[in-house]
Amino acid sequence: MGFKHEFKEAVDWARDRVDEGAPVLVVAHNDADGLTSGSIVHLALLRSGARVQTRGIKQLDDAVIRELAGERRHAIVFTDMGSGQLGSIERHLSRDTHVLVLDHHEPEDGVVDGPVHMNAHHLGLDGSREISGAGMAYLFAKAMDGKNTDLSALALIGALGDNQGAPGYMRGANVDILEDAVEAGMVRVDKDLRLYGRQTRPLYKAIEYTTEPFIPGLSGSESR
Repeated sequence: MGFKHEFKEAVDWARDRVDEGAPVLVVAHNDADGLTSGSIVHLALLRSGARVQTRGIKQLDDAVIRELAGERRHAIVFTDMGSGQLGSIERHLSRDTHVLVLDHHEPEDGVVDGPVHMNAHHLGLDGSREISGAGMAYLFAKAMDGKNTDLSALALIGALGDNQGAPGYMRGANVDILEDAVEAGMVRVDKDLRLYGRQTRPLYKAIEYTTEPFIPGLSGSESR
C-alpha cells in the first residue's frame, strides 16, 4: 500500500501543529465510519505529541462551519467529511486556522486554496467501495508513523460500518488494511455464514433478520 508519499503534505501539516504546541480539534461524522476515523486521527496525533480534542457531529454544513469559525481554533482536522464543503471552509475559517481534510466522499468540484485536502478519489480509489473515511485516516496515521498499524482494526470497523464488506470480502485499499490488521495480530480472518445478530439473538430470529443473503421464504418471516 504505497501511499506514504501522497500523504507527505498531510504529515508535514501534522508535524507543524505538533511543533507549534497549539491544540488540534478533530471533527468527525458521528456514525461508525466517522467515529473510528476520528479515533484514528486523535490517537495518531496524540502519539506524535500533539494536544488533541475530538468532536462528533451529525452533519457538516455552513452553520457548523461558521460556529467553528467563531471558536477561533488554531487547527482543525475534518475526517469522514469536508470534501463537499471546501468552499464553505475557505469562506468562513480564517487564514489563521490551519485545516486538514481527510475524506472518502466525492469531492466538491473546483480547486480551493487553504485546506490540505486528502481524498480517496485523488488517490485513484473508489471511496464508496475500496476505502472508507477511517481507511483514509489510517493511511494518514500510518504515513505519520509505521507503528500505527495497530489502528488498522479501527479502519476495518469504519469500512464495515459503511457497508464496504457487503459482498463478503474487502476490495481495494481495504484489502491492504486488512493485511496490516492480521499482521499486527489485531484481527483473524475466517470464512463463515453472515447471520444478523448471531451473537445476541436466537437462531430463528437471526435468520429472520438476515437479508444479505436474502433467504426466500425465511428472511423477514418469523413464523416460517
